[in-house]
Amino acid sequence: MKMKKLVKILSLCLVLTMALTLFTACGGKEEKNTLVMATSPDFPPFEYLEGSEVVGIEVDIMKKIAEKMGKELVIEQMDFDSVIPGVQAGKFDVGVSGITATEERKQNVDFTATYATGVQAIIVKENSPITCVDDLYAEGASYKIGVQESTTGDIYCSDDFGTENV
Repeated sequence: MKMKKLVKILSLCLVLTMALTLFTACGGKEEKNTLVMATSPDFPPFEYLEGSEVVGIEVDIMKKIAEKMGKELVIEQMDFDSVIPGVQAGKFDVGVSGITATEERKQNVDFTATYATGVQAIIVKENSPITCVDDLYAEGASYKIGVQESTTGDIYCSDDFGTENV
């Protein structure tokens, strides 16, 4: 008699557990009221710091998007090369940091339509023998090139001059 009662109790517990799991799974996720943006605020005028506040064109755009969505924009600062992996891992809702949509990056995240076109430039010390980009390709040229890691400049320079020179 005790065994039948134990089986009934265990069966009831199992049914309740399954029902709770089913209702939890069907309940859906609670809608959050924030839009979390990952950025590296070192690319004026798109995003940069004024004191400790992240400001710029892309911040203004994201504030308007968050407002239209009825959400509060939360900005998370990080190194540029952490933005895409963070979005890809689901830590952030969106990455906004003057990011160029390359074919490799498109394999990892989705991009909006392009809204700005960037231009690459070379800066050198005054009276440098480098006066144009062609000087970097000159026969016998052996320059060290400084770039921000994972940026378009890094991609272009590493492709053209090899990682040992960048």
